[in-house]
Amino acid sequence: DAIYVCGMLGLTPLVQQQLESRAGLGVGAASLLASLVGGVSAGVLSHPFDVVKTCMQGDMTQRQHAGALATFKALVNAHPGRLFSGVGAWLA
Repeated sequence: DAIYVCGMLGLTPLVQQQLESRAGLGVGAASLLASLVGGVSAGVLSHPFDVVKTCMQGDMTQRQHAGALATFKALVNAHPGRLFSGVGAWLA
């Protein structure tokens, strides 16, 4: 969650400023669009960490996933796209 919050709070004001100055949007419209861009970007970037965490939580005995790095490596070796599984449903 920290990655999402940092991305959202860090990116949104920057995008809003650019939309206001370069695109000439008003404060309300720029804020709305910047929030959408910041939220989606931060969500996509933080999603792999959530997938790793969920896999670890589902393996309480730690038979398949002994730690965060081992879980990440196992997911990447199995299929790198698994790190982003479910991101489409999250965006919908």
